[in-house]
Amino acid sequence: MFSDRDIRKALNKDIVIFPFREDDLTPVGYNFNPTDFVFSLTSQDLVPAIDGFYNIKPHDTVLILTEEAVWVSKKIAGTFHSKVGVVSQGFGHISTTLDPNWHGPLLISLNNPTDLILKLPVNKSFVTLILYKVNTPADKDHDNQASRVDILRNISEDVLDKELTDSNKNFLRKVQTIFIKEDVYDEFKKKYTKLLQDSKASIISGQKTNAINRIFAQGKYYGLKTLQVILFLLCFFRLLALIPACSALETYLFFIDKGVFMGMLAIAISLFMAIKVVKEEVL
Repeated sequence: MFSDRDIRKALNKDIVIFPFREDDLTPVGYNFNPTDFVFSLTSQDLVPAIDGFYNIKPHDTVLILTEEAVWVSKKIAGTFHSKVGVVSQGFGHISTTLDPNWHGPLLISLNNPTDLILKLPVNKSFVTLILYKVNTPADKDHDNQASRVDILRNISEDVLDKELTDSNKNFLRKVQTIFIKEDVYDEFKKKYTKLLQDSKASIISGQKTNAINRIFAQGKYYGLKTLQVILFLLCFFRLLALIPACSALETYLFFIDKGVFMGMLAIAISLFMAIKVVKEEVL
């Protein structure tokens, strides 16, 4: 689980939240705020804001477009949780996931299971995202497509822009079936597209930084791995030179005395931990 310090450290590397507000950062997550797109599944229409609140009718479920857009790398996933202040009014719990490699605004459902009209504040966060580092990077992205893309391609802004646009076009096609009224879908598409455009530069910047960091990590990984193999081979041949039949090797390995041998062996063994850490950055 990510703490606030972990989230700050991963911002614009493995995580992008746009716009990012320090006040919405919690000790173990980040709070998301509603836009004015609050859609009632019962009435199939938008819920208007009245005196600073959205009045959610009894037994209705609404879909709320968030002010924030998100991108996470394939090493990060998340879960959404209701805020205590929201649930204590009578709203049902929010429980859904954020898949690795997700990018874009969010559409969150909120249910009123009571017989009363419940009020959702217009200018107050309503859901918290908790982030986690997955044990192994995901093979599929949120569209159920393979997410292992050539790292070098991911540095190209044109490629990233196209992938981001194509993915969100797929998302818009999927949600179109939810909105029966054409004008409601058009309103959603307009607001969603604007949020996406506003956040696109930040998301692409984060993706590029992530790809570049992975390239450097790969170079470091293979460099350390090569050094480890060379050290083990030198130690092996030095031991082999102690066998009378292989004493000729002594001519080439004279510089490896007992102290040097022990030092090389210790370095080679200690590299196992360093390689393991770097490998996690590469995956």
